[in-house]
This record gives sequence, structure tokens and C-alpha cells, in this order.
Amino acid sequence: MERWKPFRGGVDMRPNGLDERYANLGGRKIRLLVSGEGHRTLVLWPGLGATAESFARLLREGASRGYAMAALDPPGQGLSDRIPLRGRSDAAAVFLAVLAELGAQSAVLGGHSYGAGATLAALAGSRELRKRTQGVILYDGGYLPFDDSAEDRQRLCESYLSEFTFASWDEFLDLQRREAKHWDDDMERAARASMVEQGGRIRLRLSVSQCCEAMELMACSAPALLPPLGLPAALLLRAGQPPEMESERVAGVERLRGRIPSLVVRVLPEASHELLDDDPAGVAQETFSFLSGVRWR
Repeated sequence: MERWKPFRGGVDMRPNGLDERYANLGGRKIRLLVSGEGHRTLVLWPGLGATAESFARLLREGASRGYAMAALDPPGQGLSDRIPLRGRSDAAAVFLAVLAELGAQSAVLGGHSYGAGATLAALAGSRELRKRTQGVILYDGGYLPFDDSAEDRQRLCESYLSEFTFASWDEFLDLQRREAKHWDDDMERAARASMVEQGGRIRLRLSVSQCCEAMELMACSAPALLPPLGLPAALLLRAGQPPEMESERVAGVERLRGRIPSLVVRVLPEASHELLDDDPAGVAQETFSFLSGVRWR
């Protein structure tokens, strides 16, 4: 069987100013991009299929502001090993392994899309992690219902991973550039890092089973299934586009507030779900404004 190869080919794909490290979880590796130092630590979990590179801009800016920043490749994505995520406690174990690697006793946790759901699932699954969490940032995730059945999620993953393939790197990158509001080196590195070449085709480095586990985590972190989370501080930074989803978003926010009373919501009116790319300046402004108000231990 041909092995899946990440796009590197001897080329260092790390964004400028970031270091690469690996956390250990039961002998398996979780790849990290890190920057900065100090006790004010932020750990970020990217979306489905994405890698730590998707947070590169935020990591560099955070380091310049005196924060210790880390983003991970989720299990089975990017250069992290395939680690089972069969429930909330498994998601919590990932965060705890990252904190151990960073030497951080506490941190603000966050994630985009699937990563936001994984963050809430992890907090719901571990009392220790809740005690060590000083705040949460959800980047357009964790507040909408996720009602698909397990069978529907399986079919969706199989279909998506089968169809999201390309004949060449040029074909893949041309599509990404056309769909982006703007394009830069960070976005190209993030796009490349999420894909692999197998049998002459460019594919997401994500298996069907790992995709289904990720969707299950999102499902069990939906507001209706979350226990109350007594978090000291929480920010939901959500999209404003497309406008036809607004009523669903507002309803989801109210449900999540019932689980996280400390929740503050900020809207990026011109950004879609891909708000990290659509409005990086707005994301940074809201992120560091929130972090400046955290009571760091």
C-alpha cells in the first residue's frame, strides 16, 4: 500500500517566526506550531481537515504581544499521528498533552469550526481541563445544532473525501485562490499543509474514520447536549455571512449562553465561516481584546 505523504519534499513549510514541536499522547505525536513565551498561554485547535498553519498570523501577532501561542494539527490531520477521538475524554487528553509539552499549568483554549466543537467537548469531558482553563475562544463554531445521524455523517465523510481530490497541486491551489477573498503566503502554506499526494492525486490528509470521529465530537458538543460549563471567560467570534443564516445563528447563540453564562459574542459582519482568512485583522483585534481582559494565573 502506498503511504500518504505530506507536501514537504524537503521544503520547510513552516510559516516564518514559528517553531515546530511535538506533544506526546500515549506514544503518539501531536504536531504543534508555537511562538512566544510566558505564562499567558493560548492553545488553538483548527477546523476539519485544517492544520496549525491556519492560525499562523494569529500566532505571530500573539507572540509580539507577549503571549505564548500554540496551534495543533488535530489527530489524523496534518503531521499529527492518527489518534482515536471516540469521545469527550479523548479530546481532553489531546489538550492536556499539549499543555504538558508547553509546560503550561493553565491556558485559554480555542478552536475554529470543528476545533471549537472539540474544545467544548474536551471541557465537558474533563474536570481537570476545566480547572486549568482560564477562558475559551470559539471561532464560528460550537453554537449551531448538529442533527445528522451517524449514518448520514458516514456518508457525508465518504462523499466529501472522495470528491475533494485534484489532479495536481496547481489545480488545487488555483481553486483555493479563486475562492479566497485575498491570498497570501500564509494561506498557501495552510492550504498545502492540509493535503497529501497519493497515487498521483492530491487529497485531504484525513481518513473517513477520523472524519466521522470529528463529526461525532461536533455532535456531542452541540449546545443541547453540553452540560453547564462554568468558564471564567468565553468569546464566540462569529460570521455575519451569508445573511440568510442569521436567524439560525442567533438561536444557536442563545442556546449556548444557557450553557456558558460568561459568553460574549462578537460578529464580523463581512466574514463568512472562513473568518480567519476573510477578516484576519478583525479576528486579531477581537482575540487580543478578549485576552487582555482574562484574569491570568
